[in-house]
Amino acid sequence: MALLLLRASRQLQDTARRVSNTDEILAEVHAVLDETEEAENAIRGYVITGDQKALTPYQEALAAVNQHLRRLQNLTAGNPGQQRRLGRLQPLIASLQQEVESRRLGRFSPDQELRFETAGLALTNQIGDLNAEMENEERRLLKERTASAEASARTTNRVILAGTLVGVGLLLAVAVTIHEASLSARGKRKGCA
Repeated sequence: MALLLLRASRQLQDTARRVSNTDEILAEVHAVLDETEEAENAIRGYVITGDQKALTPYQEALAAVNQHLRRLQNLTAGNPGQQRRLGRLQPLIASLQQEVESRRLGRFSPDQELRFETAGLALTNQIGDLNAEMENEERRLLKERTASAEASARTTNRVILAGTLVGVGLLLAVAVTIHEASLSARGKRKGCA
């Protein structure tokens, strides 16, 4: 009984850890998308004004994106599908950086400006699509893990209930045995007297 309870308890703890991991991944996926949108907004400001100062929010957002990507790399280490998605996401972000750097260095003619804006938007959309894929995968895993946690909790409750019933049954059996032994001892004493 104790082994069953220990097993169920460990399973519940493992499931809770995996659910927590999924929550962290979802937060990081959202952060990547939010920071990418911040970077895109900063790029637009730079394209409109040409002012180098407008790139400061872009650089900050990009640094945050890279930090979130590293965290996602660690959090999804055991999920090959998510690792592949991250592998597709990182070059898109690098392409966005290259577009900005080319613009900053003045490598665009006026007719290329529209292409720059369109390419940046397309990259942002692709990043958003990959983020949505990652989020959908994590939501699917969260459902599985939640169902597993609920099943583990039910198993734990059943083991506790069964153990309690067995314990109460044993106590009753011991009480009845002691009571019968006491009656038998009294009867023998009366018979001897």
